[in-house]
Amino acid sequence: MEHRNTLAYGLLLLSWNACPVLIQAQQWVPVSGNAGGMTSCQTLSADTCQAAAFGGRLYVTHNGGASFDSVQTIFITEWFNDIHFPTAQVGYACGGSHYGYHTSIIAKTEDGGTTWFPLTYDTLPWYTLNSIRFFNADVGLVSGNVGTFYRTEDGGNTFIPVNLPLLGYNMVTDIYFDGDVAYICTRATKYEAGAHQDDDDYHILKSTDMGANWTVMYSDTVLNRTLTTDRGINGIRFLGDVGMACGYNGLLLLTADGGTTWTESTIAGDSTTLWTLEMATDQIAYITTGFAYAGGYRNTLRTNDGGQTWTTLPEKFISMSIKDGVGYAIDDTYHLFKNAQVLNGITEEDIPVISVFPNPSNGKVHVRLPHVLASGILTLFAPNGRACLEVPFRHADQLSFDPGDLAAGTYVIEVRGKNADPVYRNRVVLQ
Repeated sequence: MEHRNTLAYGLLLLSWNACPVLIQAQQWVPVSGNAGGMTSCQTLSADTCQAAAFGGRLYVTHNGGASFDSVQTIFITEWFNDIHFPTAQVGYACGGSHYGYHTSIIAKTEDGGTTWFPLTYDTLPWYTLNSIRFFNADVGLVSGNVGTFYRTEDGGNTFIPVNLPLLGYNMVTDIYFDGDVAYICTRATKYEAGAHQDDDDYHILKSTDMGANWTVMYSDTVLNRTLTTDRGINGIRFLGDVGMACGYNGLLLLTADGGTTWTESTIAGDSTTLWTLEMATDQIAYITTGFAYAGGYRNTLRTNDGGQTWTTLPEKFISMSIKDGVGYAIDDTYHLFKNAQVLNGITEEDIPVISVFPNPSNGKVHVRLPHVLASGILTLFAPNGRACLEVPFRHADQLSFDPGDLAAGTYVIEVRGKNADPVYRNRVVLQ
């Protein structure tokens, strides 16, 4: 099933009228303890970053990158492609050989990266592992590069193939969790006779039961694919109901309702591939770009308005991880960078802390709060500033209201708690 909304290009109108001005201090700088060879990283706190590298090496720093507390070599001829810590102490890394040996590797730590041990070695039927994510210390997913997709419920002791509701050969290109909800993007190729005479299918799937079952949220097919029409999806990220996906030929997908509908656009030329994606807030996100077939990374893009406009940064990152406004990244020379001020220059009111969906809306509107409020009131303000609707509530983190026969236009939603909670605001477009 395919869901698109090409007319609702204001789907992510979650920002205020003017984009905030970014100041110069918002910079990515190389850390002084750089060891090189890194391929993937995860930000655990402002000072703690875990990283995986070539040569089967794994790094951890607890002082913001000034030095590395631990550097371990788990494998020799293989390297790690991805790393993920579901808790502060338990982490996993996956990869394999890139020199024709066709091996796969997974390593695990149970002490915050101080010591790692091999979990598997060439035991799963794929060449190399590209993406790994765990819901908790025991339940996780891992994908490889020959179309297989596995799940574990016992901390990686055993892996079971996941049966996706798709036909043919499907490769999972990215895995992402937002709480207990999981999203994956896949690519399938059906080869036919003749040069580049093959059809490609692309999908986004969602799971609400920790990866056991999946539902198709988006699908697309390119008939008789050529190098200039390839539209595979490479990366996907969600924060609540706001999500983004990116892929070949500048393909960008945006959603504000948990993936039920998508706005499709492009943000680069046909020769540009959008590789990896990272979201800092539902408005601030980064994408790394490169060449689809010639290889090499071109630059890094940043948006401050939910994907409507993008700015090119000078850095050429291949992996990024952001948490609580602090980011670590790895550039195309495989060195570690840090940005302690990802949100610098963005004032508190510029960053929506409540999600509104669907947006635009022609019916009931749902509002997700950052946490449970004991009591309060939701007020809807008309374009002329007049309060036109009030909804009192008790002990809620999600509210809903029906605008009824209100005129079309842009309205302001204000949520006030009755205790010491801050005032939350966002905009909604009524159609």
